[in-house]
Amino acid sequence: MAKINIMGKTTHPKEKITEEIMNIIRGRLMAIKEELISIEKDLTDFRSRYNLNDDNFLQKFNNGELGDNEDFFLWEGSLRLFDKLKTEESVLRDVL
Repeated sequence: MAKINIMGKTTHPKEKITEEIMNIIRGRLMAIKEELISIEKDLTDFRSRYNLNDDNFLQKFNNGELGDNEDFFLWEGSLRLFDKLKTEESVLRDVL
């Protein structure tokens, strides 16, 4: 676990600031979990609807083989957001 070190003058006790920061991190982790569940449902739907796994989809998408269907842009964006949230989740868990 990482350590939070509050430095400098504060109007609140440093322990209280640390406690509030930890509560904010816990709340963000709960929100990330909910977002990941929602995105995973969308990704499962895309995979099923187009009979492609994410790697095959990205290869075809990046090669311009899929056309301009809005679903493909949503799928690609969902994959990027999913990865971003997983990274954020990992970083925040290191603090707890």
